[in-house]
Amino acid sequence: MVRAVVGTGFLLLLFLSVIRANHNNGELYLLEGAGRDGGGMNYSRPYAKDSGKNNQFTDLRQACGLCHSVDTEGRVGDDPNHILNKRALSSREFWEADLNLTEKCGVCHTLVEPTSIPRRRWRDVIRHMEEVFQMKGWPITYEDEEWLDILHYYLLSSKDLESLPPDPQPSGLRFSTHQIGFPPDKRFLPMVGNVNIVDLDQNGEPDVLTTDFKLKSLSWIYPVDTGWVERLLARAPIPAKTEVFDFNNDGHLDIIVANIGSSMPTEELVGTVGLLINDGSMNFSSEIILDQMGRVADARPADIDNDGDWDFVIAVFGYYNEGEVGWLEQVEEGKFEYHRIIKKNGGIHVIPTNLNGDAWIDFIGVIAQEHEEIIGFVNTGEGKFEQHLFYKAFSPSFGLSGIELTDLDLDGDLDILVTNGDAIDLPQPMILPYHGIQWLENKGDMEYESHDIFSYYGAYRAIPGDLDSDGDLDILAVSLFNYWFDQSRMSALWFENDGKLNFTPHGIGADVTYLISADLADMDMDGDLDFVTAGMQVQRDPFNRVGRVTLWRNEGPMVDSTGAEQEEE
Repeated sequence: MVRAVVGTGFLLLLFLSVIRANHNNGELYLLEGAGRDGGGMNYSRPYAKDSGKNNQFTDLRQACGLCHSVDTEGRVGDDPNHILNKRALSSREFWEADLNLTEKCGVCHTLVEPTSIPRRRWRDVIRHMEEVFQMKGWPITYEDEEWLDILHYYLLSSKDLESLPPDPQPSGLRFSTHQIGFPPDKRFLPMVGNVNIVDLDQNGEPDVLTTDFKLKSLSWIYPVDTGWVERLLARAPIPAKTEVFDFNNDGHLDIIVANIGSSMPTEELVGTVGLLINDGSMNFSSEIILDQMGRVADARPADIDNDGDWDFVIAVFGYYNEGEVGWLEQVEEGKFEYHRIIKKNGGIHVIPTNLNGDAWIDFIGVIAQEHEEIIGFVNTGEGKFEQHLFYKAFSPSFGLSGIELTDLDLDGDLDILVTNGDAIDLPQPMILPYHGIQWLENKGDMEYESHDIFSYYGAYRAIPGDLDSDGDLDILAVSLFNYWFDQSRMSALWFENDGKLNFTPHGIGADVTYLISADLADMDMDGDLDFVTAGMQVQRDPFNRVGRVTLWRNEGPMVDSTGAEQEEE
């Protein structure tokens, strides 16, 4: 999320105005003056958005005039030496260089391009940065005039971003939706953090592990003759994610769970890692094997030290200060010692793999927050790792939300499927037109090439799979944050691969919204891929499209009114 180092204080708040679009991205905007002089003046007034190229200054003059006088030529007040009057004669490039933004803002994160944030959201960004300064304990050393100079630069250099085209409507394949497991409790909105399709009882049929923030529970959904049954396995402190494996080599699947500890942002050390041991009769004993951590987002099993037992790689999201990536060494049977690898907030995914073909297990990590990067951690032995930067986003507002490793181009190595659509760092979600799905092509020698697939508001999860059963890998994607007041927006899309890595987007539907997690499998054992989603209702859907755990059953190709399969356009 944005970490632009711009200032705080009364003068900033006096200046700041929000240019707020209505919820339909319509033509009427509302300027709200944040400052009040105590004189009882009403600073709020609407004005018509004009798409003409020559009217931008007029609109900005109206906005700035809420806080100080601006004449028709763009001068501020009567002082020709006022810093903003001098700035008016400068190019943007000179202004940026003179502000020394690389030192002021670029020390902690990628320098923010002003146009990467909608103009109407810069007030929220500034207030967010005030919180960042306070939480990190940074002294504010700039004078008010310097802060105002920086703020004016960002506001005047930004713009209102264009909306994405409408989402593709359902086509190609038809899916029906079915709620499985516990029904949503009408007393509160569902907040399921993750769904993981496994065969926990190893009976040859797919099951679903779910982590529920509201219920603070880890549960198992499995098929019976009459449908699906959900069984509570353990209470947990806000479980975020699960992986299954055979920890003690007894032939039964055990579970490792990353417990974020708090669904609300906090610096408190509430994160834990839990281990659930299966006794063979599907009864699980649980033990906390790591605690006193920031909010833990991911934990995955791997024999990191090559000694024949299970260790774990850990991603700690934390908040502003707390947050890191490390590994948990099993020093003797059932005894663990934690080792930090890097101290960075925002860890969300760590996926074990072998990056260089040697005898050591490596892993790939995703670091979000202000960092927005994907890093390869190459295991050099003795618990040491070399870091290779595979990808860094152009902006700290990019919103990385996850990765999946897959050989998308079927050339024998693992590529990286990437989603970015996180939008919840500011008081209200900031949905951006550069949210979407891309893949990083593995070029060898730790080099990856980025390929855009599709722009998709709030994209949170993308999973490869042959959805149309034609022999190549298609992609399923779901959205946590979309413009849900627009009923044409899709909570799930699929991308049809033509076999040459050209992807045609198809809508699936929006029967339920706010989807944070998904997984693919043949859930009804009919030979094609279905998927399951987790509903994380961080806000109420305007049309009550609420679901907790939803099975989307693949019903095959769409047909027209005559019963014939629809032709692709």
